[in-house]
Amino acid sequence: MKKLRLLFCLLVVVCIIASSSTFSAMPQGKFPIRIISSRENPNQYEREVIKQLERAFNNSPNFRVTTNNEDRIILSILIQNYIPGTVSTDVFATSSPVNIYTLVWLAKPKNNHAFFIWHDLGRYVSYNDIINHVIKSADIIVWQIKNNYSYIFE
Repeated sequence: MKKLRLLFCLLVVVCIIASSSTFSAMPQGKFPIRIISSRENPNQYEREVIKQLERAFNNSPNFRVTTNNEDRIILSILIQNYIPGTVSTDVFATSSPVNIYTLVWLAKPKNNHAFFIWHDLGRYVSYNDIINHVIKSADIIVWQIKNNYSYIFE
């Protein structure tokens, strides 16, 4: 009878451990992120921003850049720099370039399709503006996934 009781207690402990959040499918430690361009051939602005973002995320205590097929978030970047047309009777009238970015955040489980999480667009003055904005946004996105969309990585 003692052996049966001991076996039952052991089974209960194993069930509790198996159902705890430490064995969750949610990535533990540094959260994996992949940064890609929305274009097949990224322009020079996108290549530079992606390179700086990868460096910033690899130096971050919360993220690591990955290209492996694992549970991860994916950031798709589109950067456009254009000069709007001007209509003026002034011969010296010019317009200044407009720098625009679009960010699309996806959650990609290992063996499943990606889930759209959020998108963002805006204007930037320097690459540092985009990088700081993306790092702050990434923290918010991971918090949202862990607290509101944890079923994605199960």
